[in-house]
Amino acid sequence: MRYAAIMNDRYRAAARSGIGAVMGSKMLKAIVVKGTNDIEVADIEAYMEYVKRWHEKMLSHPFTPNRVKYGTTNLIELMQKIGRLPTYNLRQGIFNDYYKIGGETIYRKYLIKPVADFACLQRCGRYTAVYNEPYRCMGGGPEYETLCSLGSRCGISNIEAILYGNWLCNNLGLDSISAGGTISWAMECYELGLISRDELDGLDLRFGNEEAMIELLIKIAYRKGIGNLLAEGSWRAAKKIGRGTERYVMHVKGQEIASQEPRAQKSMGLAAATAARGADHLYGFPVLDEVGFEEEIKERFGSQYLPEIANKLNPRYKGYMVKECEDYMVVIESVGVCKYGTQIPPVFYYDDIVDALRVTCGMDVNVKRLKLIGERIVNLNRAFNVREGISRKDDSLPERLTKVPAPIGPAKGHVVELDQMLDEYYRCRGWNLKTGKPTYEKLVSLGLKDIAEDLLKRGLLVRKASGG
Repeated sequence: MRYAAIMNDRYRAAARSGIGAVMGSKMLKAIVVKGTNDIEVADIEAYMEYVKRWHEKMLSHPFTPNRVKYGTTNLIELMQKIGRLPTYNLRQGIFNDYYKIGGETIYRKYLIKPVADFACLQRCGRYTAVYNEPYRCMGGGPEYETLCSLGSRCGISNIEAILYGNWLCNNLGLDSISAGGTISWAMECYELGLISRDELDGLDLRFGNEEAMIELLIKIAYRKGIGNLLAEGSWRAAKKIGRGTERYVMHVKGQEIASQEPRAQKSMGLAAATAARGADHLYGFPVLDEVGFEEEIKERFGSQYLPEIANKLNPRYKGYMVKECEDYMVVIESVGVCKYGTQIPPVFYYDDIVDALRVTCGMDVNVKRLKLIGERIVNLNRAFNVREGISRKDDSLPERLTKVPAPIGPAKGHVVELDQMLDEYYRCRGWNLKTGKPTYEKLVSLGLKDIAEDLLKRGLLVRKASGG
C-alpha cells in the first residue's frame, strides 16, 4: 500500500511518503546494521563535558518536565487551547472531547512507562496498554500525531479505540497520519453523500464511528474491499472516484497534511506548502511562534521583526522564519540531533552544533559554514523536485485552509495567506517569484554548478529571481 512505513526498534516508524512501499517494491524485508569497529570521539574529555552541559541546559528548561511526563501526548491539550487541533478532516481546530484523548488521560489510565532513545534524558516515547476488550493491546506510543489523526480528525473520542488503532498501525506498518487523513476524508465524503455505503463495503462511515475506523485500517493494510482504493491515499482515491470528492482532500503534493491546523499558525501552513516531500511538518518545523518563545525568536531572527514574527496569526515575516527554520532543521537532521531541544524548546542553536561537531568528530566548522550547508541542502532538495516537475503551483494548500475562515476557536475568521508568505519566502531564498525555482546564480553560489547546468540544459531554470 502507498503509505507503508519502515518499522524499526519495534515501535518506531519511518512512515511518511510511503518509503515502506518503496522498500517493499524492491522485495526488501529488512535492513540489519551491525558495527564492527569502535566509535572514536575526537576529544573525549571535552565531549563528556559538553554532554553534561547539554543535559543541564535541557533539565533546567521549564518545557522539559512535561515532555518527560507526557511525551507528545499533551500536545492535544495545547493544540486545543490555541485552536490548532485538526478536527473533522480539518473543518475546524477545536474538538469538544479533546480531554478524553489527551495526555492527562493517557498518563493516568494507560501509561506503563516513558521510553527513551539511546541516552536521551527527555524520554518522550510512551509505552501504553489497554487491558479491556475489544481494544486490548500493549505497545509503543502513541504520539500526538496519531492521537489526532485517528482521534479528533475522525471525530473519535474513545481513547481505547485510538490506542488500538495506534497498535494496528505499528503492527501492520501504516503511516498513521496518512491513514487517519484518508479515513477522515472518506468520512466527510460519506456524510456529504459523495461516497455511498455500498462503496464502503456497507460501513456506516460517519465521523465518530470508531468501529468503522478500526475495520478500515485492517482493510487498507490488506487491500481488501474499499481498502484497496483507500490504500492509495486520499489524493489518488479522490482522483479515481471524482464526483467532487477532490475538494475535501487535505493534502500537499499528494501527501496528507499532518495534525497541524495552519489557519491557527500561519508559519506551519507555509512550511507544509514548501516542504520537500509534500505535507511534512518536520521539514521546517517552525514552532517557535506556536507558544511564544519570544526571547529565542529575538535571538535567532532579530528584534526588528518583532512583534509580528512571534504572532502565530500574523503572516508577516513567516517567509523569513520558515526559510531559516528549514535551513537549520536539515542541518539538525544531518548531524543526528533531535528536533526537541533544538527547535522546541529552542535550547540549542548553531553555535552549540559547531561545538558538538568539534569535540565529537574533530570538524573545524563555524556557524557561517553550517548555515551555508543547510541552505545548500534545501536548494538541492528543491532542484531535485524541479527536475521532477515541481514549481510554485505545487506549493499549495487546500482551499479549505486558504479561502474558508476558521469557524470557531482563537483563529476564528482566519485563513492562511499563502501567496503573501510564498512571495516573502521565495525572496528570502533568492528563488524566482513566478516559478518558485532556484535561479542559476543561486545554485552556483552554493557550489551546485553541475546541478544548475543540468537544469539549464533541461530548460527548467531561469537566471533571475524575479520575472518569468
